[in-house]
Amino acid sequence: MPATQAYNIGRDGATLNIITNGSPLKPTLLVNFQSSQETVQLKSKPLNGPPIFQEVPDGWKGSFEIDRADSTLDDFFAQAEDDYYAGADATVITIQHTIASPMVGAQGPAAQYLYTGVVLKLEDAGSYSADAVVKQKVSFMASRRQKTL
Repeated sequence: MPATQAYNIGRDGATLNIITNGSPLKPTLLVNFQSSQETVQLKSKPLNGPPIFQEVPDGWKGSFEIDRADSTLDDFFAQAEDDYYAGADATVITIQHTIASPMVGAQGPAAQYLYTGVVLKLEDAGSYSADAVVKQKVSFMASRRQKTL
């Protein structure tokens, strides 16, 4: 990271660890990660004053994309589907997102967030065509995001 950089760019030491039933799910070529908070908006219209608003936390959602280099994601989702039809317990999934924090002239402390109560969906298993990278996309929903570092 350049010494004069005072803001994050996409490739700044950001790492993503996806843990499924205690084992890591390691897609090889992670190229994109995004997340956003979900809320429920409450609104009160008292007769004796202006409206009052409240945003209540309601989980997180997001997605990540990979350039397919192996069958990691395909195998995971095939096994999850087999487990569902066999009546097995649902997979326990957490996502750990670590981000380097730049500081002018030095590397700042990292920030780390843990998403819990995660469910994954294979949004796009990929499109196969000549001379094109096969991109796969996974979306997720999480009950919570908590700061761990």
